[in-house]
Amino acid sequence: MKKAGFVAFILFSVGFSLLLSSCKDDNDTTSYAEDLFNWITWDDNGFDSTIYYISVSGDDGNNGKSINSPFRTMAKAIRNVKSGGKIRVLPGIYSFAIVLEKCNPQAEIVIEGHNGIPVFDGKKTLPGALFFEKCSNLSINGIEFKNYTDFGIGGTYCKKISFTNLILQNNGRKVQLTGWEMEGSGLIINESEEVLIANCEAYQNGPNPQIFPDHMMGSGIDCFKLKNSVVRNNRTHNNTRKDVCIEPAL
Repeated sequence: MKKAGFVAFILFSVGFSLLLSSCKDDNDTTSYAEDLFNWITWDDNGFDSTIYYISVSGDDGNNGKSINSPFRTMAKAIRNVKSGGKIRVLPGIYSFAIVLEKCNPQAEIVIEGHNGIPVFDGKKTLPGALFFEKCSNLSINGIEFKNYTDFGIGGTYCKKISFTNLILQNNGRKVQLTGWEMEGSGLIINESEEVLIANCEAYQNGPNPQIFPDHMMGSGIDCFKLKNSVVRNNRTHNNTRKDVCIEPAL
């Protein structure tokens, strides 16, 4: 009798596990997409105005401190740059996905294109190039973001962050981060303050084909609950939902 009961329990357990498996939402790709990110928690290691360079022909074994000795990857540069420093990205096509957490330098850190406009390309597989969580004193300037499935660049719970002279195209076409409530955007910034978005161009961002009946998905520039912020002089067109979405209005 004990053996029969034990066998019955095994069969019940196996059956219940299969039932749970069959109930899993196969459309929830959040965990898979999160694994595509390189998650970096910034180490506040003092003030240093050193400029670091990145090149498609660079090497992370270099010191990164000159055009003639550049790093190869953004991750390497972020791990080295200090408060008051800069990361200059030389022209070329780069493919990466980074979440930067708790980067709060005492003086502004700048990430900028140099000697031309570099292209960050998600190749229609990576969820986003750069996402800032609980970061401050950052400036992103003169870079093109394209072909990321969820967003080109974004952030949440940030302060004193600027996005200027960016090109945002063909991002958010096939959202993977469903658990993040992503809607498919070129640039998305939520629940942040003292944000500047200026002189950017955003086009052909948002789900394609559009998700029906949800007409609320897909913006060139998407802002939610910003305080003391400025959005100005941006050129946006042919985005799925709205060209610029600000909720609530600034």
